Amino acid sequence: MLYRGHPLRTRSRSQKNASTKLNLIVMGQTSSGKTAFVRTMCEYLKHAVIQGTFKESTPMVLKDPLAPTEATYSVSMEIEQEDDDERISLTITDTPGISCNLSLLENQLRYLCMYIDHQYERTLLEETKIKRTAHAMDTHIHACLFFVDGDKLRQSGRLSDVDRYMMRMLASRVNVIPVVGKGDTMTAPERQRLKTCCRNDIFDVFQLPVYGYEEMAMSDDDDQEEQESVQSNNSNDSSTPSSPTSEKRGSGSFTLDGILDMLEACVEQDDDDEEAYCMKEYLKLLPFTVIGFEQDPDSGRPLSQQKKKQKRSKKKKQQRVDRPFLGRYYPWGVVDCCNPEYSDFVQLVTMLLSSHRDMLRSETFERFYERYRIGRLMKTSVDKTMALESTTMKHNQVL
Repeated sequence: MLYRGHPLRTRSRSQKNASTKLNLIVMGQTSSGKTAFVRTMCEYLKHAVIQGTFKESTPMVLKDPLAPTEATYSVSMEIEQEDDDERISLTITDTPGISCNLSLLENQLRYLCMYIDHQYERTLLEETKIKRTAHAMDTHIHACLFFVDGDKLRQSGRLSDVDRYMMRMLASRVNVIPVVGKGDTMTAPERQRLKTCCRNDIFDVFQLPVYGYEEMAMSDDDDQEEQESVQSNNSNDSSTPSSPTSEKRGSGSFTLDGILDMLEACVEQDDDDEEAYCMKEYLKLLPFTVIGFEQDPDSGRPLSQQKKKQKRSKKKKQQRVDRPFLGRYYPWGVVDCCNPEYSDFVQLVTMLLSSHRDMLRSETFERFYERYRIGRLMKTSVDKTMALESTTMKHNQVL
């Protein structure tokens, strides 16, 4: 992982006004809270969006009342960080909910994997050009926010077979970050219990290689097996495991406690090791529990909350004003989506846009793209060798 000692990237003055690409994709089963999160994030960042940069691949896709996502769409925007005036070119892709039906699941997951691989293929094709584009756009998917089935997790205290299957498959291509939607339906003790159960399943029981998962140093034999696996996976772009129950538990990996101890040791040895500290804090929050705001049924916009202004002076009268409120209303009170006491929404957004942004981008290029590139080149080499041997055999038969 990147927290082994890679320094955080610094930006020169000439790069100050350049925008950094960050591409996110949201996946999960139907009714897991994916689309509500996308809308909440867009509303939350609205104040930071540079005028004229907000775009939707499907017109008015965020203006209609909330409904199940029928087709993949994306929203993009350029935002400016308040702390360092840095621009981020952000793209969020929402996807249709995954079905629990096995035959449909295979087709849907195959499409999603091909979508991610296609972004790597675009870079590979650009690299092989004689004349490369001066400023080629980075379309790599830097992080996949995977929404686990909260109902199944609550009922059994374990990740569902489908969730484990999907995370393991996706984690071979992209940084997977587990998220639990509809956090307002959980009590505080239940929320903490589900977080613990989910982390235990991911790191200690099934060892799912999500973002933050750390493997021990492999032996030469294991490294050879890994290379063969890369070649096999890339030999067929649509290859998927046989079924959700055919998953194989990982081996040679640290437990969550082991990873946290390793990170803590890094921080103690070097107080300036920001990556180790950020990774430690990230792992403690997994999975992120988020809440989507309540929408107006007609416009799809956040409901307005009537709130009284505090008196600034004795001469000014108390006034009532409308303001957008990212939350949900209940007879017994109001739930604020941005309140860290019961929602990890703000921490998740901060992690994506700030503390882990460069790590996610580097991990995507140095690990996932390189794995794809090596596999594709190996496959091309094998195909050329087989074609040459076939031609030679035909030539010898003629002679």
